[in-house]
Amino acid sequence: MAVSPLLQTLTDAGEIGLVLLAPDRGILLWNAWMVHASGVKAQDALGSTLATLFPAVAATRIGPAIDQALDEGLSALLSSSLNKTLFPLMRRAGDPDRPEPMHQIVVIRPVSDDGRRCCLIQVFDITPMAAREAVLRRQARTMEALADNYRLSELHNRAIVNNTADAIITFGEDGSIGTYNPAAESIFGYSPSEIVGRSVATLIPELAGPDGTILSAPYLDHRTEVIGVLKGGARLFLELSLSSMQLGGQDLFIAIGHDITARKAGEEELRQQKEWLITLINALPDLVCLKDGNGRWLIANRVCLEMVGLRGRDYVGRSARELARMTTEHHDFLLATRDSDEVAWRQGRTLTFELTMPSPSGPRIFDMTKVPLFTAEGDRRGLVVVGRDITERKLSAARIQHLAHHDSLTELPNRALFQERLRQALASARRTQTRLALLFLDLDKFKDVNDTLGHHIGDQLLTAVARRLARCLRETDTVARLGGDEFAVILTNLSGAEGAGHVADTIIASLSEPFGLEDHEVLTSTSIGITLYPDDAESADQLLKNADLAMFHSKAQGR
Repeated sequence: MAVSPLLQTLTDAGEIGLVLLAPDRGILLWNAWMVHASGVKAQDALGSTLATLFPAVAATRIGPAIDQALDEGLSALLSSSLNKTLFPLMRRAGDPDRPEPMHQIVVIRPVSDDGRRCCLIQVFDITPMAAREAVLRRQARTMEALADNYRLSELHNRAIVNNTADAIITFGEDGSIGTYNPAAESIFGYSPSEIVGRSVATLIPELAGPDGTILSAPYLDHRTEVIGVLKGGARLFLELSLSSMQLGGQDLFIAIGHDITARKAGEEELRQQKEWLITLINALPDLVCLKDGNGRWLIANRVCLEMVGLRGRDYVGRSARELARMTTEHHDFLLATRDSDEVAWRQGRTLTFELTMPSPSGPRIFDMTKVPLFTAEGDRRGLVVVGRDITERKLSAARIQHLAHHDSLTELPNRALFQERLRQALASARRTQTRLALLFLDLDKFKDVNDTLGHHIGDQLLTAVARRLARCLRETDTVARLGGDEFAVILTNLSGAEGAGHVADTIIASLSEPFGLEDHEVLTSTSIGITLYPDDAESADQLLKNADLAMFHSKAQGR
């Protein structure tokens, strides 16, 4: 049975594949769509069978469906998504040079032709639909994965919120509390049923203005220390972090409150301890200063600040260089402190030294101690500086030293210092091979002055004699009081005996001049004994004996 040309033309214009099989399975109709999709020409297909054209079809669901349609009059609908292999057709809708396998729906149904049962096969190209289906399936899997991730994220965030130690509270623009985590319940003492829906100002009063409106702007996006109010009315310190987000077109605020009550108590205790420390070190007579590991000043007591001219200045956290610019009088001194600081840190041990510092009352001497401090890792941690004013002790020691070697009445060297000076002068004379003269002298009739005018006049006479003797000598010479009215003179670097005689004559002439003592004019004279080194003797003892004998000889002659 041949298909009429009109039917062939009509089927060729269709958008689906059409195949008509005779009862003997021979192909009666093979439209243009099938030609294009299969690549089999109509003249090759007509009269042939599907098994001949597509041998693999026999093993697919298409063969049994055709048999059921022709033999039993049953229809079938086959899809390539369920039946992996149908017709081996190709789709060329995209790049003609790169065809792709076609996804199909195949409808097989019996048709009657003058009492004969034929089989009509309709092939629908569902490749675009399959592609969209694949995309939808991928999107569905993606959405499912996102939903799973969202659920996991929500569980994770809820676990964080529920297990954090900080209070987390959300509230709206009107301040009404929306959520309230377990930490907030623990900190403030309210259960969620007691506080949710109430104003956040119940917990943090500073968030509400005078008229009760919520003041969020001053606290957004930074940390602020605020006061929280507990259920019982007690107060605590909070570090508040406030942020906002848009939810449903309205502002939602998230408040995170960290309880810093313990920290504030520690800071207060530290502040008090610092005050006690400052009070303590200000009560000390010593100079005290604490520095950090970079040499910046942390604490200095009143003595220290007064000594360096920084009393009333803001010195905390400043280096020696910065402080030096704040005081001209102590500029160089402050800069110099850096050197001893570095020595203490570099040596890693306590450094002690004496330091003279200027002050309005004159130079002061300090016994300085610098103690370097280090961390467990060996890094510089700080420096403790303590200075004890030893000026008076030094002056006392100098006075004691002076008294031990000088006559208390005349301030002239005493016998001990005189003997030391004589040993030094002899050693120098030996080294330079020069002469040295030793003069012993005492005042004539000094006892009469004491007896007639009194001892206080006698003391004044001895002091005046000492001054005149000093004027008669060079700075390199020595005059000493040996006791009573006895004096001794050491003349160094003499070229001959004449020099000693000239000095002796000068002394005699000077002491013969009257002394005006109070209302008295006192006349006196002196007897002098002279001995020379090395002419008369070379040892100190022998020179002393010679001078003593020469003085008595002079006194005996009335000199």
